[in-house]
Amino acid sequence: QSTWGPHSRISWLAGISLLAAIGAVVAFMGQHHSSGAAAADPNVAREWMVVVRAPVTEEVKAGIATATGLVLGDYVRMEDAPHAFLVFGTEAQVMRARDVAGVSGVLAWEPKHKVKRAEFDAAAESVRLNVLTAHGASAADVVRAWEPEAAAHHISSIEAVSEKKIVVVVHGAHARAVIDWLVQQPLCHFVEVAPKFRTT
Repeated sequence: QSTWGPHSRISWLAGISLLAAIGAVVAFMGQHHSSGAAAADPNVAREWMVVVRAPVTEEVKAGIATATGLVLGDYVRMEDAPHAFLVFGTEAQVMRARDVAGVSGVLAWEPKHKVKRAEFDAAAESVRLNVLTAHGASAADVVRAWEPEAAAHHISSIEAVSEKKIVVVVHGAHARAVIDWLVQQPLCHFVEVAPKFRTT
């Protein structure tokens, strides 16, 4: 005698629905996890390195500017980018440079590229940090953007001292946390401890 009755069919359909629901949840969680809470927002403009092959020609530079619609910044040489130009833009804008002849890749200007000479005395009453702003960003505008968060990071003072340079003063006990915060900011190009505040 067959056991395939109406109740069995309902149970089977319910099981399929449950599996589908579980699959949808797993897929959502996978997407959420892969994006990561700390992942850079692709819609936020930040600094990138457009890596080029030598010799670097004016045609390549012009091609990058035309493809991305961005103004090329400084020429830099890093371990992971022997010949590169800084640009400031969104991920979608910058990735267009990959189609330009002579371009070998695009790399984000990451926190590891931003820290210069970070030794300091943690017991010091004040540590001065020199910050250079990202390509295309003025120091005065960056100070205005950062000021609302300065107190929360125990920053004593923050001041634009030139078109591209900001001086941040913080107690030594909080200097490491402030450096870590600064290098995560898209508008920060690099940060260093001022010479007289460094330890030897």
